[in-house]
Amino acid sequence: MKKYLTLIAAAVALGAQAQTMNVNTGSVCYAFNEAQTGTMTFTGGTQLTVQGKTFEISDIESIDFATEEVADNSVSVAYNGTSAAVVIAGNLAQYATVSVKRSRREHRDWTSLSRRR
Repeated sequence: MKKYLTLIAAAVALGAQAQTMNVNTGSVCYAFNEAQTGTMTFTGGTQLTVQGKTFEISDIESIDFATEEVADNSVSVAYNGTSAAVVIAGNLAQYATVSVKRSRREHRDWTSLSRRR
């Protein structure tokens, strides 16, 4: 029982400081601002829905919390010559499917952002 109370206390303390929840799926990070996140739905043990974006649990590498807020409607791509990392604001997440791929022709990493219809 003591272990569970400690875990709950740690979660409450973290929640008091956290402003952004980062859902990391490979080279893509979906950054959800605390004030907009609302209810998150966990379905059938296989899916998590945050702000209308549904993630397969098997695709999530990690979830972490940060004190920095991410600006609404922002997409950030960092390319270092060999790989790319993408951060997409949570308010855009439900409207986009983001992936980082390596182009066979160019032999470079490219980021594609395709709007869901």
